[in-house]
Amino acid sequence: MSVTFKDCASDVVTLLNGQTLGSVALTSGTNLFSDFVYPFPSMSVHVLGQPGGKPQPFLHPPDAALMSPSVDVLVYGPAGNPGHDAAETLMLAVMGYMQQSIPTGYISCLCTESYPRRTIEPDTGRVLLTATFELRY
Repeated sequence: MSVTFKDCASDVVTLLNGQTLGSVALTSGTNLFSDFVYPFPSMSVHVLGQPGGKPQPFLHPPDAALMSPSVDVLVYGPAGNPGHDAAETLMLAVMGYMQQSIPTGYISCLCTESYPRRTIEPDTGRVLLTATFELRY
């Protein structure tokens, strides 16, 4: 038997799909994605898997391990103040929901920061907010 690795980005999308957070109804394939989709929808959430810590072996059974991968959650919002405020509201709602939820098959889901990172795209004026979550299974 071997250790099974999970697709954390897809699992987080499954967790968020169908939720209304920050007044935005999240729907997989419409405004919620487990990858980059270009061009980015006006208000969208993208979940990207990232490496985490190395697997921690268990003593028994010998083929088990504790995994701790990360996912980056990105929220793209429209240009201008109303769009930036709406994107921030959505990101904070996603952070709060994920901090208090655990995807099926996982032990924990914890945000690694207390507030999202913000970037303004110079060519479009759109806002990009990011937060990282550590998942364990």
